[in-house]
Amino acid sequence: TTTQLNAMESNDFASLSTSQITGLSTAQIAAFTTTRVAAMATDQLAALTTNQIAGFSTAQIVAMTSDQFQSMTSNQVAKLSTAQIAAMQTADFAALTTTQIGALGTSQIAAITTAQIAGITTDQAQSFSTLAMSKFTSTQLAALQTDDFAAMTSSQIKALSTSQIGYLTTAQVAAMTSDQVSGLSTSQIQKMTTAQFAAMGTDELSAFSTLQIAAMTTSQVAGLTTT
Repeated sequence: TTTQLNAMESNDFASLSTSQITGLSTAQIAAFTTTRVAAMATDQLAALTTNQIAGFSTAQIVAMTSDQFQSMTSNQVAKLSTAQIAAMQTADFAALTTTQIGALGTSQIAAITTAQIAGITTDQAQSFSTLAMSKFTSTQLAALQTDDFAAMTSSQIKALSTSQIGYLTTAQVAAMTSDQVSGLSTSQIQKMTTAQFAAMGTDELSAFSTLQIAAMTTSQVAGLTTT
C-alpha cells in the first residue's frame, strides 16, 4: 500500500529495483510524500513511465533534486505538464541538460517563469529550438540575461517574430553579436525601435548588410544620425 511504501526506510526504498518502481500505479506514485520523492534514486526516477511522471503533484516536483531532474529522459521531460514546469525550482531548471531543454514543447515554453528564464545557463540558452524561440512572451524575453541572449545563435534570433523583436531590451540589443545582427531579416529590422538602434555599438552597426540598411525606416535612420 502507499502507507507501507511511505513508511519504508530510505535505504530499503532505494533498494527497490527499477522494475518494481515502474510496477507501481500512478495513484501510488502520486501518494508519495515529498520526503519519499526527494529520496528516490536517480535510476528509479529515470525508470518511471511518462504517466507516472505526469501524476506527480507540484509539491512533489518542488521536492525533487537537481540530480533527479538531470536523470530524467527527454521523453519524460517532454511530458511534464505546464503546472509541473512552472513549479520547478530555479536551480533545478538551470540544472536541466541541453538535450532536455531542446525537448520542451511549445506549451511548456509558455509555462517557464521569468525567474527560471533569468537563471538559465548560456548553454541552455543556445539549446532552445527555433520553434520554442517563436513562443517566448515579452516578459520571458525581457528576463533573459544579456550574456545568455548574446550566446544564442543567429538562427534562434531570426526565429523571433517582428513583435518579439520589439520586446527586446536595449541592453539585450547592445549585447548582440555581429552574427546575430547580420542574421536579422529586413522585417525584423523595420520593427526595431529607435531606442534599440541607439543602443547598438559600432561593431553591430557595421554588421548590417546593404540590404538591411535599405530596409531601415526614415525614423530609424534619423535616430542613427543623431547618436
